[in-house]
Amino acid sequence: MLNRAWLLFLCAVMLCVDGTVAYAQDASVGVEADSARSQTVRKFTFALDIGTERREGYTEYEIDVGWVPVQPYDVVLKAGSRLRFPVNSILTRLGATAAYAGFSLSATAWLQLSNSEGLFKDYDWFELNKQQNSFIFGSARNNDKSKQFDFEASYTARTKSMTFTPRIRLSLVNMSFEAEDATQWQYYGFDDELGLVPLDEPYVFDTTALVITYEIDYTAFYFGGSFAYRFPFGVEAELMGMFAPIVSADDLDIHLLREPPKKAETSSDGSAGIAGLRLTYKASRIVEVFGGVDYSFFKTDGTQKQTELGEPYQAYTGIPAETKSEWYSISGGLTLYLGR
Repeated sequence: MLNRAWLLFLCAVMLCVDGTVAYAQDASVGVEADSARSQTVRKFTFALDIGTERREGYTEYEIDVGWVPVQPYDVVLKAGSRLRFPVNSILTRLGATAAYAGFSLSATAWLQLSNSEGLFKDYDWFELNKQQNSFIFGSARNNDKSKQFDFEASYTARTKSMTFTPRIRLSLVNMSFEAEDATQWQYYGFDDELGLVPLDEPYVFDTTALVITYEIDYTAFYFGGSFAYRFPFGVEAELMGMFAPIVSADDLDIHLLREPPKKAETSSDGSAGIAGLRLTYKASRIVEVFGGVDYSFFKTDGTQKQTELGEPYQAYTGIPAETKSEWYSISGGLTLYLGR
């Protein structure tokens, strides 16, 4: 999937450049360049930016386990599970952009340099009479280290105060978590005659050990654009929106306190989107200050394989699974231009 995304990204860049150059050549024969093209700076520029970003949200996956036996009772019940991990990160942003005659190629990295804390939640349930009954709920401290790498190609058409920029982007997102110091509540028990019944008091289990490790990788190929307006007092406001119809997700979940420990691997495909607002102020000829807010989401569907890491070896495949992530972010930083 990653190789296919890279190939599509490179093909789209070549088509974008070829089509725009052909348009510019045709328009220049017998006609005068319009005001948008006359504003294009036909010289090479290079920009470096550094900043910080705060993200708040979550990533989760849900599986439909199907019919499972309840031991030691001779009965099977339909079960499901959902695990949610907090996205609560402060990341450093580093980027570089090369531009010529309105065309731009950029690479940007977001790196989390320290751990952050939040609540991990684990929901398990049995489905009875078409009702989902919460069975086990757990929460824990988690440590996460996130990173993201974006590669983008764009073309900017300009007027005196406005710009329109179509964009294509390949985005690689990685998030990893460790859940420990957990408390688990069990609200239901099983009665020989009545079946699954609520407990008078929940059964509580506490541990300070590492209980779960989880990692997910998204590969997304976006199409979209942005519109910007520069006010007379020097501030530029830019609205941006992008949609990724091609997204792949691969995750790995290891339940360490199971006996034996269990490994779950999910491969899925779906879509993603980004929407944002960015404000830029030109502090000098070569320095700009920027800040912005963004919303991002990912949603994929696929199947999970579960493997028990003990003896005897057991594996369960084809389990329906869904992954979903979304977060809001606020960012700020500086851009340094060379060649202006």
